Amino acid sequence: MKKLLLILVLAVMCSSVARADDFEDAYKEWNSGNSDLFIPLAEQGDARAQHYLGLSLMDGIGGVTEDKKEGVRWHRKAAEQGHVGSQVELGYAYIYGWGVIKDHKKSVKWFRKAAEQGDTTGQNNLGYAYRSGRGVIKDHKKSVSWFQKSAEQGDFYGQLGLGKAYKRGGGVIQDYKRSLKWFRKAAENETVDVVVRKTAYLELAHMYSDEKSVIYNASEAVKSARLAVPYGSSKIILGTSYHHGEGVMQDYARAHMYYNLQGGELGGLLRDDIAKIMTPGQIAEAQRMARECEKAYKVKYIWTCE
Repeated sequence: MKKLLLILVLAVMCSSVARADDFEDAYKEWNSGNSDLFIPLAEQGDARAQHYLGLSLMDGIGGVTEDKKEGVRWHRKAAEQGHVGSQVELGYAYIYGWGVIKDHKKSVKWFRKAAEQGDTTGQNNLGYAYRSGRGVIKDHKKSVSWFQKSAEQGDFYGQLGLGKAYKRGGGVIQDYKRSLKWFRKAAENETVDVVVRKTAYLELAHMYSDEKSVIYNASEAVKSARLAVPYGSSKIILGTSYHHGEGVMQDYARAHMYYNLQGGELGGLLRDDIAKIMTPGQIAEAQRMARECEKAYKVKYIWTCE
């Protein structure tokens, strides 16, 4: 009996090793643009293979034709086995109607399953859902709770969400210092690309530039806005700083340049307003700087206006 049991254990171990090797081979092939080896593994119930087959079908990659309905079918099989990645993918599928009818309640269901396994994407999406009331009854306290779980794991979006909660006072007592703490963590979070982090620097710039705020700091507002450009209203903040000499030496030409680069109705109004107190030479210099700045950005996607 003991001998038979040992044989069964060894057989299971060998089978597990074989499946692991099969998955690694399939994954290498998938990275080379071929999903074929995932198919038999997925049909045998391998959740990892089902997940990658789902990804391939959703986006038409790995040498397969895009078929979102079929992609959802494989993701569901993997998700029902507890595969976090597929649970998240199903959450997004139900938000955007990818291969299924849009259903925010079902989206929340799958994000919750991922979140309860500690997945930060699931936690963040529950935070958004409770903040907006999308698929659930709006509940700012629950929203903060999920962002907190994500933020404490070092997730950028969790940190950003928590910063916004403390800034607005939604689900927590409004606290600018705590808001600043989490926006700063997000801005310095190197797990995401520097371009993504610009959204956090923009939040910092807005907080530091608010003269009514207890954390008002003109020089820090300028520093953060420079790191946020060209996104959002960062150019308005810099233009206003140069216009009034707040945090930097007053410079009408540079203020005009930033207003001009911001564009839109507000940028145009501020540009035309400051032009009334500028000399023709200053306006010409401001226009030249704006052209050079835009030209450099279009070529290198690097903002070099300072």
